[in-house]
Amino acid sequence: MIISYEGHHPIKVSDGKITFIKVANSAVYRDFILSFQGKSEKVKFFDEHYNQLEKNKSIDWVGDVLITQDYLNSYQNKIISNLFDTLNENQRNKIFNTWRQLSTDIQDII
Repeated sequence: MIISYEGHHPIKVSDGKITFIKVANSAVYRDFILSFQGKSEKVKFFDEHYNQLEKNKSIDWVGDVLITQDYLNSYQNKIISNLFDTLNENQRNKIFNTWRQLSTDIQDII
């Protein structure tokens, strides 16, 4: 599937895989959220031949992972299994260290 945002490069995603999209611009972030919720047409979904797809039949939008953590519970076991099955020890350590640093930074701010 291809996710297209007006004026930007397309994002190619694999069917059946969890996809995280990182957006640094608040206006773009808003456009993505509204489009995923079906309230905007700025983000569109296409198959590999660029036939437009319906959002509600194309993605399982669970929300922002920082705001809607409860929605991720249904995916948690699969995510953890994939982490242990596909990542090597160096990759897992890098993720753990990044998470630990993020937690420290948040605690310092609070």
